[in-house]
Amino acid sequence: MKEFLNHLKFVLQPEVDKVINHEFLRRLSNKELDKNQVKKFALDYNFYCQCFPQLLGYAAGKIKEDKIRMPIIENLWEEHGEGDFQKSHRQLFLNFMKSLEISGEEIEKSKPTKATKKYITELLSICENGDALDVLALVGPGTEYFASKEFEVIYKGLQNYHFSDNLDLSFWSIHIEVDDHHYSDMLKSIEPLLVTDSDKKRVEQISLKTIELEIFFWDEMNKYII
Repeated sequence: MKEFLNHLKFVLQPEVDKVINHEFLRRLSNKELDKNQVKKFALDYNFYCQCFPQLLGYAAGKIKEDKIRMPIIENLWEEHGEGDFQKSHRQLFLNFMKSLEISGEEIEKSKPTKATKKYITELLSICENGDALDVLALVGPGTEYFASKEFEVIYKGLQNYHFSDNLDLSFWSIHIEVDDHHYSDMLKSIEPLLVTDSDKKRVEQISLKTIELEIFFWDEMNKYII
């Protein structure tokens, strides 16, 4: 397993670097966006935020063994504020949008860009058509592997903006704290499913596909917010 994980990191890291060092995140970090542009980013990102529990739900539903499923359930539980809905990650993101002075009406009327809709549709398609290993590859090495670093870039970038005295960044900061833990737990779920070399190759392919989709998402976000 250790040899495979080292190989996987070697294969994924160049693509992960494209996410972490993406032009849009650089613009965000360098305080190159105005308030309306940050609001547009928040409104569009909200659709991915809403989608993420569905991805975890697919993973949980496709895993037959309780022990293997448990890390996904724990992740879902945290996504829902561990039973406190005021701390659910959807509520935290709503708090972020409200702190940007985005109204409830703006949120209700917002629609995803074509690119974001395509991104989410592709992710859900992998989950719908794949098995447990496919979905775990998507949410594990394809997402949680680098999520903490990615959210740290966004969090530190947003700290440079002073649109209000109470910009609520707790949605971003909490993921810095928990996502590395999520990834290590997901690897425990993946390991028993890696029976053949074909299984390992599939994890590699799905992980790469997921990261490529995220690069597409940021590429299109960069074009959208000009």
